[in-house]
Amino acid sequence: VFIFLLFSALHSSDACMATPGTGTNPCRSCADSLITKSTSTNNGVKPFDGDVRTAGTTCAQRTLTCNGVGPSIELNNMDGTLLDETDGTVDGSASIVVNCNTAGTAWLYQGLEITRLECAAGLQPSCNTCADNLITILMMNPNAQPFMSDMVDNTGPCRTRRLTCMGVNANIEVNGMNGGVISDADDGMRDNLASIDLTCNADGTAWTRMGAPITRLECASGGALTVCQSCMLNLISITTTGAGAKVFDSDVVTDIDPVTMCATRVLVCRGLNANVDINGRQGILMDADDGNMDGAVTVTLNCNAAGDAWTMQGVPITELECAAG
Repeated sequence: VFIFLLFSALHSSDACMATPGTGTNPCRSCADSLITKSTSTNNGVKPFDGDVRTAGTTCAQRTLTCNGVGPSIELNNMDGTLLDETDGTVDGSASIVVNCNTAGTAWLYQGLEITRLECAAGLQPSCNTCADNLITILMMNPNAQPFMSDMVDNTGPCRTRRLTCMGVNANIEVNGMNGGVISDADDGMRDNLASIDLTCNADGTAWTRMGAPITRLECASGGALTVCQSCMLNLISITTTGAGAKVFDSDVVTDIDPVTMCATRVLVCRGLNANVDINGRQGILMDADDGNMDGAVTVTLNCNAAGDAWTMQGVPITELECAAG
């Protein structure tokens, strides 16, 4: 009896001293090498642009991403092909999420064991290569100020860019006034915002507006905004760390709210089973939360009275992540 009790005590002691998370679950132990990535150079085959391993909710997960023009991911030896549009949005990216099986011996995609993957894409057209520094941002006017936002969009056939100037009587001087001035009311709405939309040219050598190259821009306003119109975009961290995470499809300061007279901001996440993680999983917005299953989640935020936070229903929002697939 004494020997049995002593053995039981030792066994119990060992269990208490075990380090949590040290290989007790085989489905967290799948080796990356269980999937072979094709190294062929034929027909646009190229290395994967991303291969991120996460712990998952119970078992290990990997997200592999293939970017480019018309990207595709071939499964095993022609068991199937995932295309750019498979996740419900055409954004120049195809991805696959695989899960480690319960035995820790294979990676699975929708129950199919994956042993080989191949990423392929066409060459990027020159009109998707314009650099930001092809435009000089001037600060010469006495009322000049930095642009509130400068956003590049790569989802269309050619790269586009929108710069927005915020302020009372906001205006954008184009090419040192040689190209004219864009005023707040030019879009038919006085909202303390002036924007210019640009397109990368066919050679990838210039940003253009109505076909004319734009080389210089300057944002200016006739006075300071009220505090709650001045929230900066970088008050929110946009993360892409979770499974299926991707950049938001749009993120714009849309208007000055006519009731509060404060800035509003709208972010849209599109794709199959689109969702938005708020403040590091304090909450998640799903596609159907607005009553309409349309492949999009819209997040509407308001600049607070102090101008130091974007809020949703009064709660400061500091981190957002868009995911789909």
